[in-house]
Amino acid sequence: MHSLLGLSDPPPIYYDLTLPPATILTRQCHSLSERSLSEPATNPPLSCITVVVPGLPRGGTIVVTASRQHSFAAISDVLNEIHHVLRGYISSADFHALPLENRRRVKSAYDARCNRIRDTRAYQEEKRQGVETVDFLMGLTKFMGLSRTRSEVDVWLLNVS
Repeated sequence: MHSLLGLSDPPPIYYDLTLPPATILTRQCHSLSERSLSEPATNPPLSCITVVVPGLPRGGTIVVTASRQHSFAAISDVLNEIHHVLRGYISSADFHALPLENRRRVKSAYDARCNRIRDTRAYQEEKRQGVETVDFLMGLTKFMGLSRTRSEVDVWLLNVS
């Protein structure tokens, strides 16, 4: 895994998974450059990788494929696909399939995410749209990096805190 995405403490990038990838900062508080974002996510470069996110409905699997600009899955492809999946809405069935205590924790994460929004209209819109997949992380939204799973070469685990 590229050093910008690999698991480390502290992580090489600061990324709150509730926010768009454009908000990511390096340890030096700089935005990621287009050049960095265009680099292969893995070495050797792979055209497709799978990211597993524990706690998400239906196995929490995110499949990242190469965008049109590259023949490999780039750092930007990984970050954008993780964001896209985590900001998706979940079904009532997925929410109610959780144990009661986990439903409470997901609801608390949803409330905290919405309460960070200062604009009244944006707040109301976010509340109206409901629980998102990122809320299943139960408030653990700090990106810590991706680590290799033991099962397959192209399967990675999303680590959060």
